[in-house]
Amino acid sequence: MPAAPAPLWKLALLGEWHVHRGGQAVKVAPRQQRLIAALAMYGDRSRMFLSDLLWGNSSESQALGSLRASVWQIRQRLPGVLQDDGTRLGLTENVHVDVTELYRRAGRLSEQTDERELRALLDSLVHPNLLPSWQDDWVVAQRERLHQMRVSTLESLARQFITRNALRAALVAAQTAVDADPLRETAHRLLAEGHIADGNLESAAQTYQRFRSFSLRQFGLEPSERFALLIEDAGMRPDVLDRKQR
Repeated sequence: MPAAPAPLWKLALLGEWHVHRGGQAVKVAPRQQRLIAALAMYGDRSRMFLSDLLWGNSSESQALGSLRASVWQIRQRLPGVLQDDGTRLGLTENVHVDVTELYRRAGRLSEQTDERELRALLDSLVHPNLLPSWQDDWVVAQRERLHQMRVSTLESLARQFITRNALRAALVAAQTAVDADPLRETAHRLLAEGHIADGNLESAAQTYQRFRSFSLRQFGLEPSERFALLIEDAGMRPDVLDRKQR
């Protein structure tokens, strides 16, 4: 079976907005950028949904008029990008979207995933930033969705790397998850597990104590019993470690 043809258009939403065709950047006006980005992040949607999402501060007729004008501009400037059945709009299969590909790769992560693919996914998750200069409410919501996927996937990668004894990659994944979400105990615990597997008990103890101090200061809560037992099982007593830190 012949391979599927490469997408004609490549849309980048991780970082600043860019669209390319055949390696050449195509300039697109801000209104049309937002429509294309919305379709990339939300998928096929009704015209009413899109007009309200993008032009909700206008009257219904004005919003639908703005949508029609943007659709016309995109068809002229980027042929083959939009699919339109008269009531719903979407992006065609001719468009490759970087953030969609990142979700796809994270979603197919399993114990059978090749280690080279795991490392490539880790590299992709180190610094993803969805349209950082855009402050639209719907973009902020999608940015939070990406953040949650990123942290949970980094944790999954850390577990797999520990299991495979790829400890340097495990520590990178766990530390990146900790930096992204300092409130998540699971990320700190995986970082400690990586240090223990690497034979670095002191760093594991420091990881536990940093999280414990943070949790007590922010919430007045001790780390979970599971985290404390992890440290104890490695031959360290959390109460003794606490006294050493004082």
